[in-house]
Amino acid sequence: MLDKMLAMQGVVDPRYNYMLLYLLAITVMWFGCNNAAKEIVKEEAIYGRERAVNLGIVPYLGSKFLLLSVVSALQALLLLGIVYGGLYLLHVCFDQPMPWPGYRLGFAGEFGVLALLSMVGVAAGLLLSACVNSPDRANALLPYVLIPQIILGGGLLPVKHEPLHGLAMTLSPVYWAYRGIHRGATKLPEELPMHMDYDDSVWIVCAALAVQMVVLLVLTAWFLRRKDVGRA
Repeated sequence: MLDKMLAMQGVVDPRYNYMLLYLLAITVMWFGCNNAAKEIVKEEAIYGRERAVNLGIVPYLGSKFLLLSVVSALQALLLLGIVYGGLYLLHVCFDQPMPWPGYRLGFAGEFGVLALLSMVGVAAGLLLSACVNSPDRANALLPYVLIPQIILGGGLLPVKHEPLHGLAMTLSPVYWAYRGIHRGATKLPEELPMHMDYDDSVWIVCAALAVQMVVLLVLTAWFLRRKDVGRA
């Protein structure tokens, strides 16, 4: 029924494109969180001794964040290369369709948004690592960070209405990244569930991701400070 409706209106079915982009966003978020989830807690004893001497929270947290962000961004680039390279080979060898260019951001822009998303994922992972007292606890809680991203990201369920829309905008970096890398949703027929009526500017997306990243890092620094109080 949906295929007939789209064909009658001369619209290419965007579901394949959108699901691919949504899975990329979820995967990149997982890269960042997984890379950072045990980074602080696994060296808590060393961190405590160095804090007692002269180690500052901001330099320590900054060094962790920058290194893990570079690693996560490189993983995102490798993921994009494998996915789009593989799709291109399938297109050349077996005449399989490539993702429709009108429904996704260009490669450079897509990588930029996903690299920023990976940095937010690192910040979320560091916050989780600062809140727990063992690496095993970080592993156990990691799914509880990622599952809400899957639900609120907008690729599986429409998040047009409250309370999901407000929760997604506030709590889901994946929602913002997916909003930035998939295109054409505002031009689809209004009766389609994929239709969106928001401003799809990439700069709004980047600003929202940057704000979420800063908030997560500030919370991480606060939890590290709380551990200092507990040790004292």
